[in-house]
This record gives sequence, structure tokens and C-alpha cells, in this order.
Amino acid sequence: MAVRVKLLFLACLMMIPFPLMAQDEGEEANKFYEELIRQPIVPQRETETIQADLDTAKTQLEEVDKTIADANTRVQEADGWISTQKKEINDLKPKIDAAKKEKRETDKLALEAQKKQLELVADYLKKTKDVRNSEQDLAKSQKDLLTTRIKVYEAELKLRQKGEALRGASPTDPNISGLALEATQAAENALSLMKTMAEKSANVSGRMTKVAEKRLALVQARNKLVTEDRVRRALAQEKAE
Repeated sequence: MAVRVKLLFLACLMMIPFPLMAQDEGEEANKFYEELIRQPIVPQRETETIQADLDTAKTQLEEVDKTIADANTRVQEADGWISTQKKEINDLKPKIDAAKKEKRETDKLALEAQKKQLELVADYLKKTKDVRNSEQDLAKSQKDLLTTRIKVYEAELKLRQKGEALRGASPTDPNISGLALEATQAAENALSLMKTMAEKSANVSGRMTKVAEKRLALVQARNKLVTEDRVRRALAQEKAE
């Protein structure tokens, strides 16, 4: 019953003629509405600026494709290193067992120390792969963002076109409603894409944080391998190159 009464009340409101208000009040209200219609909701940018951003985004998209391909290669390279290191560790195990069985305590301790060093290297290589995987994920998220960014710039250009068509039309144009609808739809599409772009930008930021975390873990793993002798050899090798 309550719902029916509410519907009847709304129907009565809809039947009230609009020009019941005073003439001057109606004119003031119309000016207010017209001002609202004229105000842009999507930030206005010059066509040249949008086109420059679009061209830049397309170039960056080509570059990020190369980054993804390079990242794939680097991950596969790390996989090869890990496999080799695992084999070296596995090859030591029977030697350690034999030294234990034969009571060769000195050999056993030396082999176990060697195995511990190989395991530290294996951990370092695993974290190297983690870094490269995170870099690969970052590049993919950047590509996703750039793809959306291109759509945003294209939508902005279309919005400029539709907006100019509407502003250039005569108030008596019989197609004014159609032009207004096209401009409104173009604005809605641009804003929807901008929202998606912001979400994807946040995803890129999250991926960047993950890369930083993995690199920190890699540095910590490498620190366990650092000795004075190794630092000297690394510097000598670098100077020789």
C-alpha cells in the first residue's frame, strides 16, 4: 500500500506543469542549468598535447615489448644457472656419504663446507630468478597500462571532436539532441577509461614495490657470499675487461 501511495505521489509531481514558478525565477534557473551544461567535466587539453602524449605512449609500448622479450630470456638464463648449481650440489652428496662411511673426517668436513657454499650460491641464483620474474611482471603491467593509456588519449581526441561539433552547432539545429548525446557518451567513455588507467597505474606501483623487495632479498643473499678474496678477484676481473 505504501509503495502504491509513493508511486501515485511521484506521478502527481510529474504531472505538475514546469512553468508554475515565477517568470524571473524560471529564467534564473535556466541560466543555472545552462551554466552546468557548459562546464566541462573531463579536464580540457589541447589536441596537440593529447596527440603528442598518444605518439609517446605508442613508442613506449614498442619499447616495453622489447623489455618483456629480454626479461623472458633473462629468466630462462637464471633457470639454466639454477639447474647447473643443483647438479653440483647433488654430485657432492655421494662423496660426503662415502667420506662418512670411510671415517675420513677431514674430507667430510671439507666437502660439507663446499656443499654449504654451493647452497648459498644456489640461494643467490634462486633470488636472482625471483628478481627477474618480478621485473618481467612489472614490464607486463606497464604494457597493460600503456595499452589503456593509448585508449584514453584516443578517447580524449574523440571527445574534443564531439565537443567541438556540439559547440559549433546552432541552437536551432534539429540534430542538437544527437550531438549532445554523442558528446556526453564520449565524455563518459573517456572518464571510464581514465578510471581504468588509474587502477592499472596503481598495479604498476605495486609491481615496482615487489621488484624493490626482491632486489633487497638478492642483495642480502649476495652479502653472505662476499669475502675479501672474492671482492679482490671481482675488481681485478673488472679492470681486465
